[in-house]
Amino acid sequence: MTPGLSLFYGGLVQSKNALNTVMQSMAAIVLVTFVWITVGFTISFGEGNLWFGNWEYTFLNHVGFATQEDISPHIPLALFMLFQMMFCTIAISILSGSIAEKMKFIPY
Repeated sequence: MTPGLSLFYGGLVQSKNALNTVMQSMAAIVLVTFVWITVGFTISFGEGNLWFGNWEYTFLNHVGFATQEDISPHIPLALFMLFQMMFCTIAISILSGSIAEKMKFIPY
C-alpha cells in the first residue's frame, strides 16, 4: 500500500522531482518501521495505564505467534503488530505527500 502511494506521488510531480518524492516516502517507511519495532508497539499496546503502555514489547520482546487474549484473541500477536504498523507507515507517507516538490530529500 505504501510503496504504491509513493509511486502515485512520484507520478503527480514533475519528472525532475519524481525520485525525490519517491525517496521521501520510502525513507518514511524505513524510519517508521524502525520506530514502531523499537518502541511504538510497546507504547501503544503494552500493559500499562489508559494512555501509555509499558516497555514489555520493546524490540518486539515477547511478540510471537501466540495470541494475546486482551489485545487480539484470535490473531497472532506478530501479525497484529504488522497490521498496526501498516497504518503508521501509510499515515507518514500521506504526510510526506504534502511536501512534494516543496522540500528536498536531505533536509527531510
